[in-house]
Amino acid sequence: MSSKHIENKIKTTVVEFIGDMMENVFEEGTPENAEIGKVKMFFDVLTAVDVAQYAVDKVLPFSTKIKNHELSFFEDNKHEIFKGLPSETIDKFAKLFTLPSKKGGLSEENIAIVWSYWDTIVELTEMMKKRH
Repeated sequence: MSSKHIENKIKTTVVEFIGDMMENVFEEGTPENAEIGKVKMFFDVLTAVDVAQYAVDKVLPFSTKIKNHELSFFEDNKHEIFKGLPSETIDKFAKLFTLPSKKGGLSEENIAIVWSYWDTIVELTEMMKKRH
């Protein structure tokens, strides 16, 4: 797979991940859905090269926590992961990942889906990094 193809796959995965969150986690019409919609628009307009570089800069430093599926990754790194969003929104997003579903967090099924996206982003980013 060429670097260009990997960069495109990283961008596609990130945009799909955000879209999946919009459609399946945040109710349409809620402030959270609107905020994540802004994040999606941000990534939509970035080039694949820019999204891949963002992954190198913002995701790879945390790859061990991501690979180990450490939920603390979301709380400890929330301002890096959700950079650009209002602090209140960042706190809400982080809590979704760290709170039990009975207390307003994501279901185990949704957490597994989130990890799947992060695993893919890390795998593709590492693959791309090896090619450079």
